Amino acid sequence: MSEPKSYRPISLLETLSKCLEKIITRRLIYDAGKHDLIPQSQFGGRDMTSCSDAGLCLTHDIHTQWALGKHVSLLTMDVSGYFNNVDHERLIYTMERLGYANEICQWIRSYLLNRTAQPRIDDVLCSPIQFPAVGIPQGSPLSPILSSIYSIPLLRAICDPQALTYAYVDDFSVLAFSESHSSNIDILQDIAHTANETLQLLGLEFEIPKSDLIHFTACKQNPSTNKLVIHTESGEHEIYPKIVVRWLGFYLDQKLNFKEHVRYMANKANAVLAGLRMLGDTVKGMSVKHARTLYIACVRPILTYGSLLWFHGHKQKTLADPIQKSQNSGIRWLTGAFKTTPTDALHHLASIPPIIPYLRKLNENAASKLRAIPKLAEVARRLPRSWDTHDHSIPQPPELKKHLRVIPSPITRLASLSHPLSEFRASYLNPPWVPENPFADRLTLSLPPGGTSKEQRVKIAENANRLIDALAHEGTLVGFSDGSKNVLSGVRKVGVGYSIVWRSSEVARFSGGIGPRADVFDAEMLGLALAARRSVRFAKSHNIRKIHLFSDNQAADNGSNYTAWKFRQTTVLRMQKLLSIATGAEPAPVALTTEEAKDSAKVSKQVERMAKWKQRDDEAFLQITLNMEDSVMNNIVDTTSANKAWTRIVERWEGKGMQSLCFLYQQLMSTKIKEEEDLTTGFNLIKSTVSKIKTLRESISDFLLAQIIMNALPPSYAIVSTVIQTSTQQAAITSNAVCKAALQEEEHWRKGGGITAMFAQLLKGKSMTKKSARNDPKGKKKDSGPPCANCSKPSHTKQECWAKGGGAKGTGPQQKRQNLKQSKDNSNESQANTSKGNSAKVAVTDKSGNSSVGPKIYALTVSDKLSHNKNTWLLDLGALRHMTPNWHWFYTYQTLTPPIQIQVGDGNLIPAIGVGQVHITLYNHHSVKTPAVMKLFLFTVYVT
Repeated sequence: MSEPKSYRPISLLETLSKCLEKIITRRLIYDAGKHDLIPQSQFGGRDMTSCSDAGLCLTHDIHTQWALGKHVSLLTMDVSGYFNNVDHERLIYTMERLGYANEICQWIRSYLLNRTAQPRIDDVLCSPIQFPAVGIPQGSPLSPILSSIYSIPLLRAICDPQALTYAYVDDFSVLAFSESHSSNIDILQDIAHTANETLQLLGLEFEIPKSDLIHFTACKQNPSTNKLVIHTESGEHEIYPKIVVRWLGFYLDQKLNFKEHVRYMANKANAVLAGLRMLGDTVKGMSVKHARTLYIACVRPILTYGSLLWFHGHKQKTLADPIQKSQNSGIRWLTGAFKTTPTDALHHLASIPPIIPYLRKLNENAASKLRAIPKLAEVARRLPRSWDTHDHSIPQPPELKKHLRVIPSPITRLASLSHPLSEFRASYLNPPWVPENPFADRLTLSLPPGGTSKEQRVKIAENANRLIDALAHEGTLVGFSDGSKNVLSGVRKVGVGYSIVWRSSEVARFSGGIGPRADVFDAEMLGLALAARRSVRFAKSHNIRKIHLFSDNQAADNGSNYTAWKFRQTTVLRMQKLLSIATGAEPAPVALTTEEAKDSAKVSKQVERMAKWKQRDDEAFLQITLNMEDSVMNNIVDTTSANKAWTRIVERWEGKGMQSLCFLYQQLMSTKIKEEEDLTTGFNLIKSTVSKIKTLRESISDFLLAQIIMNALPPSYAIVSTVIQTSTQQAAITSNAVCKAALQEEEHWRKGGGITAMFAQLLKGKSMTKKSARNDPKGKKKDSGPPCANCSKPSHTKQECWAKGGGAKGTGPQQKRQNLKQSKDNSNESQANTSKGNSAKVAVTDKSGNSSVGPKIYALTVSDKLSHNKNTWLLDLGALRHMTPNWHWFYTYQTLTPPIQIQVGDGNLIPAIGVGQVHITLYNHHSVKTPAVMKLFLFTVYVT
């Protein structure tokens, strides 16, 4: 401070002048951010950036280059007298080239020219001093943004493919990375030479003594002592590497472990605390309240400065110990406690959290702002690949393997605390000179009262219809907007539309999709905005003075999220032991009788009980209203207790009487899932309706729910219902089993398959909820399935047992085939039997079969003339192919247990072991489609 150049005049203007400066500053900053005029590597003089952002980018890039096996070096440079040497004409020229309005440029020119200063030393007032045509007044809100604009040529000139630049107004830094630190020195020398030449053209120069150099070294890299030599007009300047450098208030060491930074921050906070102790102590001075305010405002920001760069929460208690001790000292001062007082109690008494939880909170706050920063910001471009703002041109660290416990970069760590699909806040939507409500009294909003009954809603709809007719009659432009959301095949589809009517005629309409990432709330608001913009355009062209827009934004208040809200609230209230307060199971303490009120001891206990109950009631009331929307809260604004609020909401959303219950049951029973719809969406709709029924204190058995789900499945999933209903184990018929089977079938058919493995297991008598047999630890095999219904032995089914000749005498298929063979030998109608024995397993049936003997199956070949009635034309392919091993031919199938006896065309009886559907193509160019028949028959064949 002994050098004269360390002193400079500060711009002091009157109040109105300062307001005008701020107005122009906001306009300049908005235009620079909206149109990306200033390089994003300049973190100063603009909004939505800070020193922490610059530090996050620097540490992220260092960790990235280390992960890629590179050596990293950093050179920091400070411009000498930057603010005092900005050339006015070049600044105005730069602003004009950037596209700023001529009025703004001329205002800046007038603001900078003809400035004077009049120093005052003691009682002596010096003569006015005329400033030259260079320099920006310091202390003015305009100086940071004007300085950042003036630095654009320098930032453009020092770009290098093997280096990254960072700037904060007049502080410039270059991060070089290559295969060695010596190569980094060569890169930095070239960049420093280019920077010196550019600064000379701008009328500036670097202050070499303030420049610092540091070589960062990873775990397996050796430290380097290579120095940097910078050649200027005044000669050569050598810059030796340091172990720790100070950059933008951060103390960076070679290993980037931030131990020195934490130590410096703790020492600085202790120095501030020593000064604050003069303002108060345990005897006199400021109050605890004011001391706490001073600590939070003056000390804690120093302790936590730069914590986003180094704090990740994994085994960092030792690293954070210095700043925790500083906070302990500060809390003892503001509370006036003894040195031996436990610090945990002091933190609770002062309402100040310990350092570690507070640092976690700072990280979470920073993570929540990642979706609010501009997409072109340096931090946004360095987010992981799953974020839409990720820039592939910026080097990124490789994906970390799960078994490697490597600390990620700070930006990657912050991104893990947020979500890439969270709501994005677009920057620079409205200019600062446009008010939030530019229409003032010209725009009115009319909302129906919340929590209205069904009768009141009907009246509101009738009044709205009458209003629409009246508006059409008087010539008002009427607009209707709506938004919708649906999930088809697992893909969310959101649409928006509007219709504009004038004098009972539609004059404009629109409908379209807005992408899968939007929600129905976005669609509702976008539809309203589009309708308003189109209505204004039409109204201007037809000289219409009034516009009336209607929107049924039911998505915000349709009760669809009530079930989830009640579940969460019930869980939280139960954990906090407040559910009994909300439901009324724990009422307020009973008032004392007249005799009891005379006893002071009982009165004291009653007051104590009432105070405790009132506190619990307030906590329950707060929890109930914590996550409640404003439209819903309108229903309980007049309640005074948690039980009244809870009861009001339950009565409002769960409905009353049998009418609501009957409506829900009808809705549940009539639910049908269309072929093109996603099964998961249909299942969720059914379960949502069931949840609403349960809120009315009605229960639905899981077996009934399974039947409802099977009834709601599309016709193409009839095989699912058939197989589950014929399962040998009734325990398999559950709602979860039905959903699982249907989803498996859906996934299988998406892949182009036929019958699934799940159905194959059921056909063999296995339950789909059972796992395959395994060997237990003792070497014994577990039961591989249910016992055979024919011989009571495990490991095979009844059909497989019969195929091997098992069963009672004269009842097995083998014995029946012998009987049939003998019968055929005695028969003269050998031509009718076209198959080998009775092996036919595919046939179609005549509805008029003899029920006393069994359904009659005609065995006709494809060469026969189709002179029969089409409704009774039948086909037998048993002579051509045995169907039992060809399960993949079926697109529906049901096992018949036990097999039924059917009569084929020759009069013989054969056992049918299954029923299903198959497509068959005729080769004589005659196509007949037989109608579907009952499931009692072996096959329903569609001939194509």
